[in-house]
Amino acid sequence: MDDSRADATGPNRTPGLDPSLGVALGVVAISFAPVFVEGIDPEELGPTGIALWRTALGGVALWILALVRRERLRPSRAALGFAVLAGALFAGDLWVWHRAIHRVGGGLATLLGNVQVFWTGLVGAFVFHERSGKRLLAAVPLALAGLALATGMLEGGASRADPGGLALGLATSGFYAAYLLTVRRAQRLPDRLGPVAMMTWTSFACAASCALLALVDGGRAWPTSASAWGLAAGLGVVGQGFGWVTIATFVPRVPVGRAGLLLLLQPAFSLVWAAWLFDRDLSALQTVGAVLTLAAIYVGSTASYPRPPAPVAPSD
Repeated sequence: MDDSRADATGPNRTPGLDPSLGVALGVVAISFAPVFVEGIDPEELGPTGIALWRTALGGVALWILALVRRERLRPSRAALGFAVLAGALFAGDLWVWHRAIHRVGGGLATLLGNVQVFWTGLVGAFVFHERSGKRLLAAVPLALAGLALATGMLEGGASRADPGGLALGLATSGFYAAYLLTVRRAQRLPDRLGPVAMMTWTSFACAASCALLALVDGGRAWPTSASAWGLAAGLGVVGQGFGWVTIATFVPRVPVGRAGLLLLLQPAFSLVWAAWLFDRDLSALQTVGAVLTLAAIYVGSTASYPRPPAPVAPSD
Protein backbone atom coordinates (compact mmCIF):
# COMPACT_ATOMS: atom_id res chain seq x y z
CA MET A 1 0.00 0.00 0.00
CA ASP A 2 1.19 3.53 -0.79
CA ASP A 3 2.31 5.25 2.41
CA SER A 4 0.36 8.36 1.44
CA ARG A 5 -2.86 6.39 1.79
CA ALA A 6 -1.88 4.26 4.74
CA ASP A 7 -4.74 3.41 7.06
CA ALA A 8 -4.35 4.77 10.57
CA THR A 9 -5.97 1.65 12.01
CA GLY A 10 -2.93 -0.59 11.58
CA PRO A 11 -0.77 -2.05 14.36
CA ASN A 12 1.51 1.01 14.51
CA ARG A 13 -1.32 3.41 15.18
CA THR A 14 -0.97 5.54 18.30
CA PRO A 15 -4.23 5.07 20.23
CA GLY A 16 -6.41 8.09 20.81
CA LEU A 17 -4.59 10.53 18.49
CA ASP A 18 -5.67 11.28 14.94
CA PRO A 19 -2.67 11.18 12.53
CA SER A 20 -3.49 14.62 11.10
CA LEU A 21 -3.62 16.06 14.60
CA GLY A 22 -0.29 14.38 15.38
CA VAL A 23 1.35 16.03 12.36
CA ALA A 24 -0.18 19.39 13.30
CA LEU A 25 1.14 19.15 16.86
CA GLY A 26 4.65 18.35 15.62
CA VAL A 27 4.61 21.17 13.08
CA VAL A 28 3.39 23.72 15.63
CA ALA A 29 6.19 22.56 17.95
CA ILE A 30 8.91 23.16 15.34
CA SER A 31 7.35 26.48 14.35
CA PHE A 32 8.61 27.79 17.71
CA ALA A 33 12.25 27.06 16.75
CA PRO A 34 12.93 30.58 15.41
CA VAL A 35 11.31 32.01 18.54
CA PHE A 36 13.89 30.21 20.69
CA VAL A 37 16.71 31.38 18.40
CA GLU A 38 15.57 34.99 18.23
CA GLY A 39 14.99 35.05 21.98
CA ILE A 40 18.63 34.25 22.81
CA ASP A 41 20.89 37.29 23.18
CA PRO A 42 23.86 36.83 20.77
CA GLU A 43 26.10 38.18 23.53
CA GLU A 44 25.05 35.23 25.72
CA LEU A 45 25.18 32.54 23.01
CA GLY A 46 26.11 33.02 19.36
CA PRO A 47 24.23 31.59 16.35
CA THR A 48 26.71 28.72 15.95
CA GLY A 49 26.56 27.97 19.67
CA ILE A 50 22.77 27.80 19.49
CA ALA A 51 23.03 25.20 16.72
CA LEU A 52 25.63 23.27 18.74
CA TRP A 53 23.54 22.99 21.89
CA ARG A 54 20.29 22.51 20.00
CA THR A 55 21.62 19.37 18.34
CA ALA A 56 23.72 18.16 21.28
CA LEU A 57 20.89 18.38 23.81
CA GLY A 58 18.36 17.25 21.23
CA GLY A 59 20.59 14.29 20.38
CA VAL A 60 20.61 13.21 24.03
CA ALA A 61 16.80 13.38 24.11
CA LEU A 62 16.61 11.36 20.89
CA TRP A 63 19.10 8.79 22.25
CA ILE A 64 16.86 8.21 25.28
CA LEU A 65 13.80 7.94 23.04
CA ALA A 66 15.56 5.43 20.76
CA LEU A 67 16.33 3.29 23.81
CA VAL A 68 12.69 3.48 24.91
CA ARG A 69 11.56 2.49 21.41
CA ARG A 70 14.20 -0.28 21.38
CA GLU A 71 15.67 0.90 18.10
CA ARG A 72 19.12 -0.38 17.18
CA LEU A 73 21.61 2.38 17.91
CA ARG A 74 24.80 0.78 16.60
CA PRO A 75 25.17 1.93 12.98
CA SER A 76 26.92 0.19 10.12
CA ARG A 77 29.83 2.02 8.50
CA ALA A 78 27.62 3.12 5.62
CA ALA A 79 24.85 4.37 7.92
CA LEU A 80 27.36 6.22 10.09
CA GLY A 81 28.93 7.79 7.00
CA PHE A 82 25.58 9.09 5.82
CA ALA A 83 24.80 10.35 9.33
CA VAL A 84 28.09 12.28 9.42
CA LEU A 85 27.45 13.79 5.98
CA ALA A 86 23.86 14.65 6.88
CA GLY A 87 25.04 16.18 10.16
CA ALA A 88 27.57 18.38 8.36
CA LEU A 89 24.93 19.59 5.90
CA PHE A 90 22.47 20.22 8.72
CA ALA A 91 25.18 22.22 10.51
CA GLY A 92 25.55 24.37 7.40
CA ASP A 93 21.78 24.75 7.29
CA LEU A 94 21.58 25.93 10.91
CA TRP A 95 24.69 28.13 10.56
CA VAL A 96 23.09 30.24 7.82
CA TRP A 97 19.50 29.99 9.10
CA HIS A 98 20.26 31.26 12.62
CA ARG A 99 22.06 34.25 11.12
CA ALA A 100 19.17 34.88 8.73
CA ILE A 101 16.80 34.93 11.72
CA HIS A 102 18.79 37.70 13.41
CA ARG A 103 18.81 39.76 10.19
CA VAL A 104 15.34 39.32 8.70
CA GLY A 105 13.35 37.70 11.53
CA GLY A 106 12.30 34.15 12.20
CA GLY A 107 9.14 34.22 10.08
CA LEU A 108 10.74 35.35 6.82
CA ALA A 109 13.88 33.24 7.39
CA THR A 110 11.70 30.16 7.86
CA LEU A 111 9.64 30.95 4.78
CA LEU A 112 12.80 31.25 2.68
CA GLY A 113 14.19 27.99 4.06
CA ASN A 114 11.05 26.12 3.06
CA VAL A 115 11.53 26.76 -0.65
CA GLN A 116 13.82 23.72 -0.46
CA VAL A 117 10.91 21.78 -2.03
CA PHE A 118 11.88 23.26 -5.39
CA TRP A 119 15.56 22.30 -5.04
CA THR A 120 14.68 18.73 -4.07
CA GLY A 121 12.09 18.56 -6.84
CA LEU A 122 14.56 19.75 -9.49
CA VAL A 123 17.29 17.39 -8.29
CA GLY A 124 14.77 14.55 -8.24
CA ALA A 125 13.75 15.33 -11.82
CA PHE A 126 17.19 15.85 -13.36
CA VAL A 127 19.39 13.57 -11.23
CA PHE A 128 17.07 10.77 -10.14
CA HIS A 129 14.79 11.04 -13.21
CA GLU A 130 11.64 11.33 -11.13
CA ARG A 131 8.45 12.63 -12.70
CA SER A 132 7.91 16.08 -11.27
CA GLY A 133 4.88 17.00 -13.35
CA LYS A 134 3.56 20.30 -14.60
CA ARG A 135 2.40 21.38 -11.14
CA LEU A 136 5.98 21.75 -9.91
CA LEU A 137 6.95 23.82 -12.95
CA ALA A 138 3.91 26.04 -12.43
CA ALA A 139 4.76 26.49 -8.76
CA VAL A 140 8.23 27.95 -9.42
CA PRO A 141 7.14 31.30 -10.93
CA LEU A 142 4.39 31.53 -8.29
CA ALA A 143 7.03 31.14 -5.57
CA LEU A 144 9.33 33.71 -7.17
CA ALA A 145 6.49 36.23 -7.39
CA GLY A 146 5.49 35.52 -3.81
CA LEU A 147 9.04 35.89 -2.52
CA ALA A 148 9.50 39.18 -4.40
CA LEU A 149 6.47 40.54 -2.54
CA ALA A 150 7.16 38.89 0.83
CA THR A 151 10.73 40.21 1.00
CA GLY A 152 9.67 43.78 0.16
CA MET A 153 11.77 43.86 -3.02
CA LEU A 154 8.96 45.70 -4.86
CA GLU A 155 8.36 48.26 -2.10
CA GLY A 156 11.69 49.54 -0.83
CA GLY A 157 12.11 51.64 2.28
CA ALA A 158 11.48 50.11 5.68
CA SER A 159 9.55 47.19 4.17
CA ARG A 160 12.53 45.99 2.16
CA ALA A 161 14.33 43.14 3.93
CA ASP A 162 18.09 43.06 4.45
CA PRO A 163 19.59 41.61 1.21
CA GLY A 164 22.29 39.78 3.15
CA GLY A 165 19.67 38.17 5.38
CA LEU A 166 17.66 37.14 2.32
CA ALA A 167 20.73 35.52 0.81
CA LEU A 168 21.31 33.60 4.05
CA GLY A 169 17.67 32.48 4.07
CA LEU A 170 17.91 31.17 0.51
CA ALA A 171 21.21 29.46 1.37
CA THR A 172 19.29 27.71 4.15
CA SER A 173 16.98 26.15 1.57
CA GLY A 174 19.97 24.85 -0.40
CA PHE A 175 21.62 23.24 2.62
CA TYR A 176 18.31 21.80 3.78
CA ALA A 177 17.60 20.29 0.35
CA ALA A 178 21.04 18.67 0.27
CA TYR A 179 20.48 17.35 3.79
CA LEU A 180 17.09 15.84 2.89
CA LEU A 181 18.49 14.19 -0.24
CA THR A 182 21.32 12.68 1.83
CA VAL A 183 18.93 11.25 4.42
CA ARG A 184 16.69 10.03 1.64
CA ARG A 185 19.59 8.06 0.21
CA ALA A 186 20.46 6.69 3.66
CA GLN A 187 16.93 5.35 4.01
CA ARG A 188 17.60 3.02 1.08
CA LEU A 189 20.46 1.22 2.83
CA PRO A 190 19.75 -2.47 3.47
CA ASP A 191 21.05 -2.12 7.04
CA ARG A 192 19.55 1.30 7.70
CA LEU A 193 18.87 2.49 11.21
CA GLY A 194 15.43 3.27 12.59
CA PRO A 195 14.27 6.88 12.16
CA VAL A 196 14.99 8.02 15.72
CA ALA A 197 18.37 6.26 15.86
CA MET A 198 19.40 7.82 12.52
CA MET A 199 18.39 11.26 13.71
CA THR A 200 20.29 10.68 16.96
CA TRP A 201 23.57 10.10 15.14
CA THR A 202 22.84 12.92 12.71
CA SER A 203 22.25 15.29 15.64
CA PHE A 204 25.54 14.33 17.31
CA ALA A 205 27.39 14.68 13.97
CA CYS A 206 25.79 18.10 13.53
CA ALA A 207 26.83 19.15 17.03
CA ALA A 208 30.44 18.09 16.31
CA SER A 209 30.40 20.03 13.02
CA CYS A 210 29.02 23.10 14.83
CA ALA A 211 31.79 22.84 17.42
CA LEU A 212 34.35 23.02 14.60
CA LEU A 213 32.50 25.95 13.00
CA ALA A 214 32.50 27.76 16.34
CA LEU A 215 36.28 27.50 16.47
CA VAL A 216 36.47 29.05 12.99
CA ASP A 217 33.92 31.87 13.31
CA GLY A 218 34.89 32.76 16.88
CA GLY A 219 31.31 33.15 18.08
CA ARG A 220 30.26 32.57 21.69
CA ALA A 221 29.67 28.81 21.94
CA TRP A 222 29.06 28.46 25.69
CA PRO A 223 25.83 29.88 27.21
CA THR A 224 26.59 32.57 29.78
CA SER A 225 23.17 32.82 31.45
CA ALA A 226 20.41 30.58 32.75
CA SER A 227 17.99 31.99 30.17
CA ALA A 228 20.35 31.08 27.30
CA TRP A 229 20.71 27.55 28.69
CA GLY A 230 16.94 27.25 29.07
CA LEU A 231 16.15 28.47 25.57
CA ALA A 232 18.85 26.27 24.02
CA ALA A 233 17.52 23.25 25.92
CA GLY A 234 13.97 24.08 24.91
CA LEU A 235 15.00 24.36 21.29
CA GLY A 236 16.76 20.99 21.46
CA VAL A 237 13.96 19.10 23.20
CA VAL A 238 10.95 20.79 21.56
CA GLY A 239 12.30 21.37 18.06
CA GLN A 240 14.99 18.76 17.57
CA GLY A 241 13.26 16.11 19.66
CA PHE A 242 9.49 16.23 20.14
CA GLY A 243 8.59 18.12 16.96
CA TRP A 244 10.54 15.96 14.55
CA VAL A 245 9.63 12.62 16.15
CA THR A 246 5.93 13.48 16.21
CA ILE A 247 5.95 14.49 12.54
CA ALA A 248 7.98 11.46 11.47
CA THR A 249 5.61 9.16 13.36
CA PHE A 250 2.37 10.46 11.90
CA VAL A 251 3.10 11.95 8.45
CA PRO A 252 3.29 8.56 6.62
CA ARG A 253 -0.30 7.89 7.75
CA VAL A 254 -1.68 11.09 6.25
CA PRO A 255 -2.65 11.53 2.56
CA VAL A 256 0.02 13.41 0.62
CA GLY A 257 -2.06 16.50 -0.07
CA ARG A 258 -3.11 16.89 3.56
CA ALA A 259 0.46 16.26 4.75
CA GLY A 260 1.78 19.01 2.47
CA LEU A 261 -0.85 21.40 3.73
CA LEU A 262 -0.18 20.57 7.39
CA LEU A 263 3.57 21.03 6.94
CA LEU A 264 2.87 24.58 5.76
CA LEU A 265 1.75 25.38 9.29
CA GLN A 266 5.43 25.66 10.21
CA PRO A 267 6.34 28.76 8.16
CA ALA A 268 2.82 30.16 8.61
CA PHE A 269 2.96 29.96 12.41
CA SER A 270 6.57 31.18 12.41
CA LEU A 271 5.38 34.33 10.64
CA VAL A 272 2.62 34.72 13.26
CA TRP A 273 5.02 34.28 16.19
CA ALA A 274 7.48 36.77 14.66
CA ALA A 275 4.75 39.40 14.27
CA TRP A 276 3.26 38.75 17.72
CA LEU A 277 6.39 38.37 19.85
CA PHE A 278 8.97 40.49 18.03
CA ASP A 279 6.84 43.17 16.32
CA ARG A 280 7.89 42.05 12.85
CA ASP A 281 4.64 42.88 11.07
CA LEU A 282 4.36 42.40 7.31
CA SER A 283 2.93 45.06 5.04
CA ALA A 284 -0.17 44.26 2.99
CA LEU A 285 1.92 43.39 -0.09
CA GLN A 286 4.30 41.28 1.99
CA THR A 287 1.37 39.37 3.47
CA VAL A 288 0.06 38.66 -0.04
CA GLY A 289 3.55 37.52 -1.02
CA ALA A 290 3.79 35.20 1.98
CA VAL A 291 0.43 33.63 1.11
CA LEU A 292 1.50 33.16 -2.54
CA THR A 293 4.79 31.58 -1.45
CA LEU A 294 3.02 29.21 0.94
CA ALA A 295 0.64 28.22 -1.86
CA ALA A 296 3.58 27.59 -4.20
CA ILE A 297 5.38 25.49 -1.58
CA TYR A 298 2.22 23.43 -1.12
CA VAL A 299 1.82 22.86 -4.87
CA GLY A 300 5.51 22.02 -5.21
CA SER A 301 5.58 19.61 -2.27
CA THR A 302 2.51 17.68 -3.41
CA ALA A 303 3.60 17.58 -7.06
CA SER A 304 7.19 16.44 -6.51
CA TYR A 305 6.69 13.27 -4.52
CA PRO A 306 4.51 10.19 -4.86
CA ARG A 307 4.24 10.08 -1.06
CA PRO A 308 4.67 12.55 1.80
CA PRO A 309 8.26 13.80 2.14
CA ALA A 310 10.00 12.27 5.14
CA PRO A 311 10.53 15.21 7.53
CA VAL A 312 13.70 13.77 8.92
CA ALA A 313 14.63 16.87 10.83
CA PRO A 314 12.93 20.12 10.18
CA SER A 315 15.63 22.76 9.96
CA ASP A 316 13.35 25.55 10.98
